[in-house]
Amino acid sequence: MQRLTLVLTLLAIAAPGLSEERAADPGLEAMHAISFFEGQWQGEGWMRRGPAEPSHFRSTETVESRLDGRLLIVEGLHHDKETGDVVHHAVATISYNPETSGYRFLSHLENGRSGDHEGQLEDGAFIWGYEMPQGKVRFTIRIADGHWSETGEFSADGEQWNQFFAMELDRKAE
Repeated sequence: MQRLTLVLTLLAIAAPGLSEERAADPGLEAMHAISFFEGQWQGEGWMRRGPAEPSHFRSTETVESRLDGRLLIVEGLHHDKETGDVVHHAVATISYNPETSGYRFLSHLENGRSGDHEGQLEDGAFIWGYEMPQGKVRFTIRIADGHWSETGEFSADGEQWNQFFAMELDRKAE
């Protein structure tokens, strides 16, 4: 009984410090800054793969918070508007990376490919991207008033950007 009393006393003493630590957690604050992603989203978009005309798709994006807001799970599923075939299926996690003072965007594609990318919140837009041998890719997501607008761009030199992707989604009512 004395041991239980000691444990409860120590917890009572430590608990206020734990909540103060959590309140001042810059990672949790950074994740709260992008909580606007959460929800069910539906809409349409297009993507260009190579020189061909862009293909058009219907899209759903599901974004859920986990671990008391420390992690977002994003699942995107795009179906060809004409055939209904899946043209893109990805799952990603977004978390705060204290080493870079930015976001870590881990993506996983249906074809088995994955990537560990950096993201930033700049002027109300979430921007993430990666480098490849041919150049750089960046995605810019803006969410306002229940509307998600996203563009994807490629640059061979890091200065001249060409758009290859666009998506417009609306938040589904709860």
